[in-house]
Amino acid sequence: MKKKIAAVTILFLLAGLTACNNQKNGSGSELPSGAVSGYLTGNAAQYVTFGNYDGLKVEKSIYPVTDEDVDAEIDSRLDTDTTFASTAEGAQTGDQVNIDVTIVNGETESTLCSDYELLLGNWEFGDVFDENLEGHRAGETLTFSITYDETAPTQEWTGRTICFRVRINDVKAPRYQELDDSYLKKLGYDSEDDYREAVRTELEDISNLNSEDSMYTDLFEQAYAGASFDGYPDDLYRKAQKYVQAGYDTLSEEYGTEADADDMQADILSYVNRWLFISAYCEEKNLILTEDYLETYEEREVNAYNYGSVDEYENYTGKDTIVQDAYVYMIGKDLSENAKISEVTYDYTDEFLGVLSDDELETDAVLSTGDDVIYVDIEPDTE
Repeated sequence: MKKKIAAVTILFLLAGLTACNNQKNGSGSELPSGAVSGYLTGNAAQYVTFGNYDGLKVEKSIYPVTDEDVDAEIDSRLDTDTTFASTAEGAQTGDQVNIDVTIVNGETESTLCSDYELLLGNWEFGDVFDENLEGHRAGETLTFSITYDETAPTQEWTGRTICFRVRINDVKAPRYQELDDSYLKKLGYDSEDDYREAVRTELEDISNLNSEDSMYTDLFEQAYAGASFDGYPDDLYRKAQKYVQAGYDTLSEEYGTEADADDMQADILSYVNRWLFISAYCEEKNLILTEDYLETYEEREVNAYNYGSVDEYENYTGKDTIVQDAYVYMIGKDLSENAKISEVTYDYTDEFLGVLSDDELETDAVLSTGDDVIYVDIEPDTE
């Protein structure tokens, strides 16, 4: 809960934080103290011709928070607060078992894991593995074999029969948290109604945050698409080459893909042009991304998307990407000051899923999202 409240608080901090507009930025002059440095290109305007970005039309999507949304969020929080306690009973789905697993291959044995916490029902080693543990108690040692098909948890096991020896060290049954008076008191609420209203407010604020994110990104992309580019500085191009090459190298290592030269060149130019646009816009509007603004932006992202820390967020996303996202947010917010904004309220059933006939629901459902149409195969109910 603290995380979600923090996310809402940071939303208003970002709304209040404005980029410093009393100093020049990107024109070759020295940045003021506290400004993020090392990303913008000086005198970028010589490479960029803006389109008309005043009065851009944009839709702000509004998704009302329903009672079902509140119930689901509260259930999720209660699940998060579930604890486990050792039991003498046999293991069953939903229990947490502590196990040592050995793979036996004739006279050869190899340890797969020791003192491992396995939640039965998650099928980490496959559904049949979990089924073999059900009903057994702490202290027992089991030996069983499983023949895996293409759904094996690891590709190495596909088509093979694996013999396991499993020692059950402990069986822990879940103790589900109830929405009772003691729980509400611990959270600082006098009644369930007060708590539900607080959760609703948080969800509404986070929904608004996401709507604004999308709107700011849309405005940025419109302004960027309306610009034209002529040339670029060599140092920015070299930086883009290194950045894009590193990304393709990672894909090659993880998935064995080969880089297409045309795709790589397009990605390099996209990187170059986006940074030229950002630099030229900030120069024209005297916008400066400060360290305080960036820190607040990062904290909001960490809380909104449940990262463990800013470091985890930066390691996962990459600092360059985060800084560019912060500039996009800042520029989109600036563009919104003169934009023509229309608020559109969406109902998930009627607007997103569409109204489907019984025949459509039994065959192919069509999800229409703007210009994209997604076909979803649904097996008919034969019972």
